[in-house]
Amino acid sequence: MWFAPSGLHTRLGENAREIGYWINANYLKQGYATETVKALIKAAILNLTFYPISPCTL
Repeated sequence: MWFAPSGLHTRLGENAREIGYWINANYLKQGYATETVKALIKAAILNLTFYPISPCTL
């Protein structure tokens, strides 16, 4: 498996989201995580109730 589930997690509070993702080390530096984080940020921005957004790697 190259990429496990990713998402906007609620560990920071009710109206805040933390970006979390996992990627297999064999697939690093190929842009997969970057594209996933871009999509998650876009999803968070489209849902205006999410503030702030904090990145976090697992």
